[in-house]
Amino acid sequence: QIQRKQENELINRKSLRTYAIGEIDGVPIFLIIETVRKDSCLYDFALISNSEKTRSKDEDRFNEFLRGLNVP
Repeated sequence: QIQRKQENELINRKSLRTYAIGEIDGVPIFLIIETVRKDSCLYDFALISNSEKTRSKDEDRFNEFLRGLNVP
């Protein structure tokens, strides 16, 4: 289930961040998915956590990872 979406910027392009929750084999998962298009490529980056608390805690590191991307 999608909780919310927000527009961002990544690698000098507009990107879309999606927060979602779901289940795999009855186990809850909490996701952040960042999607960006550059030239003819579409990139998806995902943070998958086992709780909403962990997802919130790890979001700063996820953002740091995304800021360090260098897509030619």
